[in-house]
Amino acid sequence: MTNSNPHHPFVLTVLQHVSTDRLERAVNAFADGSMTVKTGVLTIPRSKNGEARHIPMNDRVVDILRSLPSRMKSPYVFPSETGESPLNTNNFINRVWNPARKKASLADLHWHDLRHTFASRLTMAGVDLRTVQELMGHKTITMTLRYSHLSPTHQREAVQRLIQEPTATRTAISHNVA
Repeated sequence: MTNSNPHHPFVLTVLQHVSTDRLERAVNAFADGSMTVKTGVLTIPRSKNGEARHIPMNDRVVDILRSLPSRMKSPYVFPSETGESPLNTNNFINRVWNPARKKASLADLHWHDLRHTFASRLTMAGVDLRTVQELMGHKTITMTLRYSHLSPTHQREAVQRLIQEPTATRTAISHNVA
């Protein structure tokens, strides 16, 4: 797959770390100046539920955005190949995302799955569900639970903690069991 837009490799990495509900919202938010690298906050002026969302960016995203070739040449963070308009999201999905998915034998991977990945990675990193809810822009914790999936490895590591060296806090059952 040949691709002449130097921004394409960065799009997925950035969007995995900011979790917007639609690629178009993220690209348009970046394009209209509602992202501030200096403060590390991305603002989506009108989210899916009609309200503004303020999404903190981690250091990886800030570093990527500061290093993009468009930074000084275009008003758009993710510009089209000409730099005169924002990245066309339908074009990106059809010409970059879909072929990459097929090449990687991930035909069942959908764009929206990146939000599940975002929530799951935060949860497995020990971020509390209330914070994940806020970062996802969910109104209810129930919705966040639908997005937060634990990997089998994470679950196995969790139960392994039960056999680690005992601490000063012991239950009556663990005290009597040899």
